[in-house]
Amino acid sequence: MSNLTTTQLTVTYQVSNAGGCQASAVFAVTVGQPKADFTLQGECTNKPQTVVNNSIGADTYSWLINNVDKATGKTPSPALVLPPGPQTVTLRVSAGSCRNETTQSLTVIAPPATLTLTPSQTSGCAPLTVTFGLNGPAQPGIAYRWQYGDGTTSNTFTASRHTYANAGQTTRLYTATLTAQNTCGTTSTTTTLTVRPLAFAEIGVDSTVVRCTPATLRFSNRSVGEGQSSIWDFGDGTTLQTAQDTILHQFSARDSARTYRVTLVVQNTCGRDTDTVSIRVYPTTVKALFTLSTARPCASEAVQFTDATVPRPTSWVWKFSDGTVETTPNPVHRFANANQTYSVTLLASTPCGYDSLTRSITTTTPPTARFQVPAPFVCNQQAALLTNLNDPANRFRWNFGDGTPPDSVNFSPRHVFPASLTTASVRLTVFGSTTGCQTTVTQSVTIKPALKPTFSVGNGPDVCLPGAVQLTGTDPAAKTFRWTLINGFVTNTANPQFTDLPPGQFGLTLAVGYENGACPDSASQANVFRVLSCQAVAPEAFTPNGDRRSDTWTLFGDADAGLSNGCASGIAGARWSLRCMIFR
Repeated sequence: MSNLTTTQLTVTYQVSNAGGCQASAVFAVTVGQPKADFTLQGECTNKPQTVVNNSIGADTYSWLINNVDKATGKTPSPALVLPPGPQTVTLRVSAGSCRNETTQSLTVIAPPATLTLTPSQTSGCAPLTVTFGLNGPAQPGIAYRWQYGDGTTSNTFTASRHTYANAGQTTRLYTATLTAQNTCGTTSTTTTLTVRPLAFAEIGVDSTVVRCTPATLRFSNRSVGEGQSSIWDFGDGTTLQTAQDTILHQFSARDSARTYRVTLVVQNTCGRDTDTVSIRVYPTTVKALFTLSTARPCASEAVQFTDATVPRPTSWVWKFSDGTVETTPNPVHRFANANQTYSVTLLASTPCGYDSLTRSITTTTPPTARFQVPAPFVCNQQAALLTNLNDPANRFRWNFGDGTPPDSVNFSPRHVFPASLTTASVRLTVFGSTTGCQTTVTQSVTIKPALKPTFSVGNGPDVCLPGAVQLTGTDPAAKTFRWTLINGFVTNTANPQFTDLPPGQFGLTLAVGYENGACPDSASQANVFRVLSCQAVAPEAFTPNGDRRSDTWTLFGDADAGLSNGCASGIAGARWSLRCMIFR
């Protein structure tokens, strides 16, 4: 039979003989046409694959993994367990001599490998720093999570250094856990860390704020740490080693308040720590004392009152007889009226007592302050006399108002003001018995530029008689002049002219000033000008024309003499004479 399209056929077989007898039989015939088909569920190596066999027309089954026979049966036996990584599963089916097969590929995932966690140290004193070591590298597709046991977490494979604290009184245990997880499973590993506390000292004080002698105080030991020893030092030479939580100690102060430094030292295997508190104890007696900067201040002078009470008070009341009350420790007070006696009372108090003290203070009259400056002005770059008109017995201080240092040495100083100023405010302070007893007076000083005693010679420096010598002062600001020639001639005119000077060399001195001769200055110069007779005599051999008239003519002299024309001739008696004006 061929070209069959069905897999199950019903076949009827009939036989007969010559006598007409018949018989038949019916049977089924299966036509072989197997079809392999299956599905796989599951991707993990640690779990068998779930196989659904959808094959038809087959009566034998063979399962292969990576072309290696692994199981038989419609449902594979044994169950298929695949190694991790890329895999192929093949199903071969047959019916009689007919065969068929199909193959599926898949990637199988392994669950996380077992972890081993090794800390660098498992116990120690706080702060304990631990580095965690692992048994291999990170696996792909695995999620890692650290839980350090102190609330800190991390999602990296390699743990960083981690520090554990312990501020308590007892040893603390931390459990560090590393978890690895993927779709095929979860694995974790843990390690336990022991952290011992450091010694931490703390003192508690149970007492009132006011501690009057004798003062009994209760102290509490609030320290933390395991297995520690405690030593107390009360600051008065007394020490105590005890494990008690609370202790009592008595302090005293006789004449003045005392501060005791109480120290607690605690120590254990993890270290040593110290805490200190200050305990101040007051005596029951108080002695009020104070000092004052001066007992005879002048009116309105600042007087400094300084408390010297023993022990140091916690409150002060200063009562002044002018009605003023102060509550500061060291007040400053001014008494308004001169030549008057005032009283001052200090009431000093501590938490354990009080006392008062009264003293008298008499005021004086402030000193007078007067000085005189050159009127109406001074000149810069010239020393100006400032006249102190006060009692030389009083101390003083000059302030010149031009940036120069004050002067407390020169009673009536001569001061040079700089050229950059036109006015200056000069201040004189005069002191009485104290520096606080002082009077200050200020005057404004006008400053003018210094004069320049310069001049010029109008027709010099050589002048021939009977010619005139013209002198001119060249500083336009000068108002007064005094010209003094070397021969003793003096004139006070601004621009003098001299016509009767004898021949010779002349030097001069010019003194100038402002109005009333203020800011005088002078300058001297030798050989300023020369007066010449300017006469020349011609020999009689040079006779004029004989007409007995005066003639003018040109004289040609020695070039070295520097002579030029300007001569006149004349008859005097029986002689002819010649006078020449000589110009150089």
